[in-house]
Amino acid sequence: MHTIHDPAGVFAVLLAALLFSAWLSDLLPMHIAAILPVLGIILGPEVLGIIEGGTVLQILGSIGVMYIFFSAGLSANIASRTARRSIVPTSAILKQVFIWEVIPAMAGIAVGLAAGASFIRACAIGLFFASAGARSALRLNKAKFQEQASYGMPAFVPIFSALCLLVLDTLMSGADARSFVLVLAFSFIGGGLVWIVFPRFAALFLRHVKIKGSIEVWFLLFLVFGAAYAGTFFSIPAWFTAFMTGVALSAAAAPSADSELNRIPVRDDIFVPAALLFMGVSARISGILPTGNWILVAGIFVIGGLAARILIVFLSKRFALVTEPLIGLAVPFASFSLAISWILYGSGLFDSVLFLSALALAIISSIISGISMKQGSSGAEAPSAAGDDKSRLAIPNRILIALSKPSSIAQLVELSGILHGTANSSPIFPLVVRMPEETASQQSADSETLLATAVMQLSQMQKSALPLQIEALNAGLGIIDSAIQKNADTIIIGWNKPPRLSHAFFGNVIDQVVSGTSQMVLVARAQFPWKQIKKIYVVAPVLVNRHPGFAAALQCIGRLAEATYAHIHFIVAQENAEEVQKIGKSLASFNSAQTSHFHSWRDIPSLIQVSPGSHAMIAIISARPGEASWNPAFERLPHVLAEKNSAANVLMLYMPAFLPEEAQASEHQQPLPEPLAESSAEALLAEAVRAGRIRVDMQTSAIADGIYELMFAALPHTEKNVLQSVADHFIEMVQRQPIEIEPGVVLLHDRIENISYPLVCFGAHKKGFRLSTLDVPVQVIVIILVPHNQGAEEHLRFLAEIAALFHSHDLRERLIAANMPENLLSQH
Repeated sequence: MHTIHDPAGVFAVLLAALLFSAWLSDLLPMHIAAILPVLGIILGPEVLGIIEGGTVLQILGSIGVMYIFFSAGLSANIASRTARRSIVPTSAILKQVFIWEVIPAMAGIAVGLAAGASFIRACAIGLFFASAGARSALRLNKAKFQEQASYGMPAFVPIFSALCLLVLDTLMSGADARSFVLVLAFSFIGGGLVWIVFPRFAALFLRHVKIKGSIEVWFLLFLVFGAAYAGTFFSIPAWFTAFMTGVALSAAAAPSADSELNRIPVRDDIFVPAALLFMGVSARISGILPTGNWILVAGIFVIGGLAARILIVFLSKRFALVTEPLIGLAVPFASFSLAISWILYGSGLFDSVLFLSALALAIISSIISGISMKQGSSGAEAPSAAGDDKSRLAIPNRILIALSKPSSIAQLVELSGILHGTANSSPIFPLVVRMPEETASQQSADSETLLATAVMQLSQMQKSALPLQIEALNAGLGIIDSAIQKNADTIIIGWNKPPRLSHAFFGNVIDQVVSGTSQMVLVARAQFPWKQIKKIYVVAPVLVNRHPGFAAALQCIGRLAEATYAHIHFIVAQENAEEVQKIGKSLASFNSAQTSHFHSWRDIPSLIQVSPGSHAMIAIISARPGEASWNPAFERLPHVLAEKNSAANVLMLYMPAFLPEEAQASEHQQPLPEPLAESSAEALLAEAVRAGRIRVDMQTSAIADGIYELMFAALPHTEKNVLQSVADHFIEMVQRQPIEIEPGVVLLHDRIENISYPLVCFGAHKKGFRLSTLDVPVQVIVIILVPHNQGAEEHLRFLAEIAALFHSHDLRERLIAANMPENLLSQH
């Protein structure tokens, strides 16, 4: 078969292999990392001969191997662990090292010696057996586990593996004893320099960079590959320098804002697949077929590797190191292990038989991993299905969000969506309180803009929302009355003002809500998106374990930790630390939590040190005045901690003054609105097409001209001065405070007289209009006009129909691709 040498063709084959492996991993319980090398062997020169290990693939593969080690270094997160005091006993750490590293290493050495390998080759097999448990750059799609630390995986696994690999690789380089010592010395010196310099350099750069996003990716890539290249002048392996860079940057690297699966901004969707595919293409399998003992060697290798993982499971259960079912087998020999086997293969410690045996072990362990994860997941969900009524007693369940400022809507809605959970059928209640003394029309427009923004964001998160708009002289009482009316168990309020010490705690409205309710009240201040949280400091007062709402507060923090894979650090009073830890261990999210103790509240600020770019959150659990665990000092903590740690998110949790069962005993659930039928949304689109309110392939150069065109298309018989006035209002709105349904789609809405039902207009511009307030050009304009006397609920329900068109019917792509409006009806 004709071999592809053109770079574009090689890249196309790489992407095709990635897409096929992703589809196959969804179809079968297999890890993507185990599929790609197999595809590489099939596509390589010894089978189909479609691609070879040419320059393009070799460069991408080499970068991918370094990225795998960089990612493994980041997952160790040793920088943040050593910077804090830990109460974990030394004996427990040694026990973990023995079970997770020494046991599989000894098993590997035994397997190697049994297969007739030399001692150093047997040590290489032991290293491979001990490498499972490190973070995999490519995840199993169905399991979607990302940081094994949240599943009890010890952080020393990649560190131990990398150091042993450095020794073995240097030993096999053929150098004499002096060169061997020099290479190791240079490697450790270089690693130390990276450890000292890079975190400070990264923090300084990321703190002052103006353009976020891609520039952070380029900066981290520069550090990784620049350091790796510099290390080669001193004979330091590039993969080891990349690993040490990851370890050093583990507490300074900022996560991506557009991804909830990756913990770092550098994406692995090209680098790592190229490395794995290159491994398969470069593997030599033709030489092993004539030999008769390769099947026996491979069988011993695979059986020994699986036996080592089973032994880890047994011992971990025996010594209560982990509580999750089959946790050892739930971590396959994936990207990191395959990268280690590739380095060993290149150094000569692994021959073709051992490398292909490592690949076979990765495949089999990934299948067992998928099955065990699926069984563990179904086993965890089975009790909730049987006791469905009990699951509804959880808090937070019915969440009310008090909205006041446009700048805080996105953060509050994001927080509510995380706390709402994944299987919660209750709606979320965005609330705006209007003041009657101000202009009614302006108040109504501003309120509906706030609610529309919240509804659209909740729709993107696939959350049901029941927006509320009330009029009250006292905003605090309005929030309290609405929470009682909707039977909300949790109220979320934004803390927008800069942290300044004052006689009042937060402010009149928040203090009033806290003192006037028995629900859980969350006062939130966000400096970055909640999904980016890496570490959560939980500050608990004295006697907090005796409060009836403490379990609800822990459940709230647990949902944040589960959604963000954040590490939890408890800061509790010395006298009741044991009771608090006992309650915390009842929830899976806190199994691997770190704990520090304080004797006085003045000790707390010194226990929390948040560095810039670390993306930490401080959660302060508090009771209300008059309750046993209430302390006036704790009410000053948010200001003190926020001033000292200005880069951290702060969340003040006022525990509910009741048990969850009591909260739900008299609950009268309001019926949820029926889900929008597909035909209803499509009917709305068809009506807009027939009425001529859709413009595709717009040729105007300015967004103002596009708005005028849509307005005159929607109301051709309306007076020109009226349309001009409404259009000018829209132009001002889009320049001052645009509402994005999704990137590239802007929503404009207003009330208008002389219409009897809501109207919607769509305009599409292929190149897009540039707006200074938005990062992405506006390719789609959506204008909604509603009757002047229509209620807010009907208005927002119509808005939900528009959201359904975009999020369930791919309307953005259909509008941009259409050459005429009628094409929209034939594409669905």
